[in-house]
Amino acid sequence: MALRPLIRSGFAPVPARLTVMSGAGLRRRLSFLTPHLPGHALPLAAAAAFAFAHMIWMTNSTTLPIDIFPAAAVGSAQGLIGAGSSSELHFHGLIGYAVTHAPTLPSFPP
Repeated sequence: MALRPLIRSGFAPVPARLTVMSGAGLRRRLSFLTPHLPGHALPLAAAAAFAFAHMIWMTNSTTLPIDIFPAAAVGSAQGLIGAGSSSELHFHGLIGYAVTHAPTLPSFPP
């Protein structure tokens, strides 16, 4: 949505994506204020706005390799990005197992 006007005004695709991502990232930094907002509608609207900013970030970061790498290397670049995500998934699983089964105080007391 905000990317098209930037590209039409003369930005190259990568700087345009990074500009849009910067704006979305700056908006997400205010998400800690959500629980402190009054009423019910305002926190809900803020949470929706922050979720929208997160999706702007994710969409642009997912498509950024298409703009950066040559066509023949895009599949490999996306594969490496996906491998990083799956290794994080396994790493978090190992942390959960260690915390749950370590001979220390219980993580989640009954």
